[in-house]
Parts: sequence; C-alpha cells; structure tokens
Amino acid sequence: MRLLFINCVSESDFTYSMPLAVSYLTGYLKGKFKEKISVKAVSISSTNKIIHIVKLFKPDVLCLSTTTPGYDMAKIIARQVKKIDKRITIVAGGAHITLFNSSIIPEIDYAISGEGEKAFYELLTYLYPEKTKDTRIISAKDIAGLIYWDKKELRINPRGEFIKNLDEIGHPDRRLLNPTNNIVFTSRGCPFNCIYCSSPVIWKRTFRMHSAEYVFEEIKTLYHQKHSVQWFGDDLFTCNKNRLRKIIELMKQNNLLGKVSFMALGRSETFDDEMAKLLKELNVLELAFGFEVGDDKVLKRVKNSQFISVEKNKTAAEICRKHGILATGGL
Repeated sequence: MRLLFINCVSESDFTYSMPLAVSYLTGYLKGKFKEKISVKAVSISSTNKIIHIVKLFKPDVLCLSTTTPGYDMAKIIARQVKKIDKRITIVAGGAHITLFNSSIIPEIDYAISGEGEKAFYELLTYLYPEKTKDTRIISAKDIAGLIYWDKKELRINPRGEFIKNLDEIGHPDRRLLNPTNNIVFTSRGCPFNCIYCSSPVIWKRTFRMHSAEYVFEEIKTLYHQKHSVQWFGDDLFTCNKNRLRKIIELMKQNNLLGKVSFMALGRSETFDDEMAKLLKELNVLELAFGFEVGDDKVLKRVKNSQFISVEKNKTAAEICRKHGILATGGL
C-alpha cells in the first residue's frame, strides 16, 4: 500500500515543515500493519511540483493534512489529482477538517475529524481488507469521526472516544520530518477553555499525558539527532509535578540531565515555586505564558476563568526570574 502525505500550505506560507501529527499517524500505521507500507511525505506550496510527485509515486491513498489557511490549496490538489487518476483515494484531515467538517468538496473521498490514528487505520482496513488482513470494518458508517460521501450526500459520523493510553500510539516516524524539528509532545489537549483557542473544540477539553518513560525516549531520540535544545509543544506543560520528577530521574539515570535544554508553555494557575524548581532542574530555560491583557475583567473573560488574574501573571513572571527561567508572554 502506497500512502502519500501532503502538508497543504498557502502560497504565502513560508513555514513548510511537515506537521508532527503526520509522523505520529505514519508511525502508528507502520506499527499496526504487518504488510510493509510505503510512505512518502512532502510539504511544498507548488501545486505543479505536488502533481509531479503524485505522478511519480502513484499512491493508493493521497492524504491531505490541512489547516484553514491551507485548505484552498488542498481543494486545488484534490481536483487536479482526480483529473489525473480517479482511482486514487483522497483523504483529508487536520485542524480545518475538525473545525469545519461540512466544507468537504466532492473530490475529497473521505475526511477524518478529530484524533486521526485509530480512524485512519480503520478506514484503510475498510478500503483495503485484502492488503491489511483485517475485515472487521464492514461499512464507512462504523468508523467514528469519518466524513464521507454517500452518493451525493455528505455523511458526518460522530467522533469516537479519544485514545486513553497515549503511549499506545507509539513514537512518531521522525524520518518524515525536517531534521531541524526539535519538538516533543508529551500530552494532548488542555483542561482550560480560553475563548480564542481551538484546543477546547479539537480536544473537547480532555487532557491526556504520555508516561515519563515515553517522554524520556523522545528526548533521548532527539538528543541523538543532535538536538541539545528542545521545545515541549504541549498546550500546557506545567501540569503534573510527579511526572516531571520521574522525567528528571530518568534523565539523571541516563546521564542526560543538563545536556539538553528546553522551552515550554505554562499557565500561571498551574505554576508555583515548586514547579519552577523542577523545571529549572530539568534545564527549562524559557517558559511562555498567555498573559494576554493587563486588565483583570478582560483577562477573566478571554481566559474563561475566574481564577486567573493579572497579579497571578505577575507572580508567575517573578517566580521565573527568581529561578533563572526566562518568562515570555503573549499579549
């Protein structure tokens, strides 16, 4: 089975890096399928180059990963590919699909809303039972989160449960990524509900963490790829002190503590002196907060929380300064 992943970017977008989500998806699929699958991933804004790659690679499935700015590009690619070969199955996923799932055009055969690993695996077993050796899925309506065309009517299946144990997803296939990618995801989702953020819609305010052992393996992998500075890409890293202690202990046991420095995202309600000490011990050099505004009334509104305050934000910055951590804030 040949899978071609395209990161759909707009013509004005100069950040062509393949999303880490795609490498999680391919890593999961490679772990599931006993038969070898051939995977290629590209992230460019030239439709002519993409079509050339499609002709050369001859994929069974073309997978379009898209945010809203890149969705026009996704539609152009889908229409041109169907003109070349209607037998190619086109599947779309990403933040735009999750947030605007009724925007699917007829040239896109299937789309996946929400967490993609399990749904995409089930879709492939439904489409190619002879190749996947799995005949459990007998109808498209059985796949949670799947969006598909039933004749000319768009069907949108309800999203299913999130994968409870994130470690079961496996590690991302970093061979698909730009070698400069230094991002580590240690969790998915966020328990908070800021009014400007897409996370509550995408993850439904669920919050799941990878184990300390999993996180350490990711850090170690990137370190051996010459990344001595790494970025925790989680919506909220300052959330669990016990897991942080375990990560630090694993770093000590493997003689990595102090050899890697980190940047992360925090929130003042989940940040205190003890958390700062642990982050400093892990060698977190920079912590970014969403300070947003300097007015308490507006801040409580945009953060959708009665527990946040400008004073708490100031205190968080002061604690960072005390422990030698650079505090940055979005306004």
